[in-house]
Amino acid sequence: MVDDYGNEKTTAMIGTCIIKDLGDGRLSYREDVKIEGERMAFREFTYKLDGKKLHVEFADGHREGEYVCLDFSEQPVAMADHHCGDDVYAHEMAFLSANNWTTRVSVRGPQKHMVIRTTYYRAKDDEQFDET
Repeated sequence: MVDDYGNEKTTAMIGTCIIKDLGDGRLSYREDVKIEGERMAFREFTYKLDGKKLHVEFADGHREGEYVCLDFSEQPVAMADHHCGDDVYAHEMAFLSANNWTTRVSVRGPQKHMVIRTTYYRAKDDEQFDET
């Protein structure tokens, strides 16, 4: 769900996330979503766990480097900021169970004021995403 306060609009999204073990202590993450009334979109990251810290790096080919480092030392919820030009992406991730987690990204900048909320559920073996 995207709450775009600047445009006074709320938009739903649905999609899939595929996480693959790269075999070197890293995981590849790809998210494909259909944005209500708009288009398909995707995000790609590489995840690397370092103790209780989760390093999230860009892997979409357009950007390089670390997006955020989330520290889960105290609880199953972590927050970190990513600065992109004049915009700040405040990223929060919460693990609710082994099969369910959420993210909340608050974006603030001169032209942006939105919150992107995503809830993830582990799919059953026979579940498929229908893009229609």
